[in-house]
Amino acid sequence: MGKYDPTVYTWSEMPEQIVNAGAKRKTVDCIGCTLAMNYQDPGEPSKEHDHPHTQISYVIEGEGESICNGVRRKVNAGSLVVIPPNLPHCFQVTGEKTALILDIFAPERQEHVAAYQKVLDEKGIKL
Repeated sequence: MGKYDPTVYTWSEMPEQIVNAGAKRKTVDCIGCTLAMNYQDPGEPSKEHDHPHTQISYVIEGEGESICNGVRRKVNAGSLVVIPPNLPHCFQVTGEKTALILDIFAPERQEHVAAYQKVLDEKGIKL
């Protein structure tokens, strides 16, 4: 199979990458974009950061605040946040449950892909 053939992934079968004390991630690299399934625990905000990628965050479960350029917006399951490149942002869980967020980045986030590949290599997993 080549790079342009379809691939099927099952999130529940993929190993988690520990991002920090309250966050885990699973990453899939695609042509032109990167998908990251994030698990963010209550009480552990993500660190404010920016990057040269467009980011689309879809909240699957949980509730919180999307903080972009210092502006707080409440989000919950079903919310979609579009973050332009180079805009400082972070996420804070406000509910009692872990938030499940699917992030889509364009173009690819090679540092996410490389970090997740290391996890796969350590576990001897080939996707």
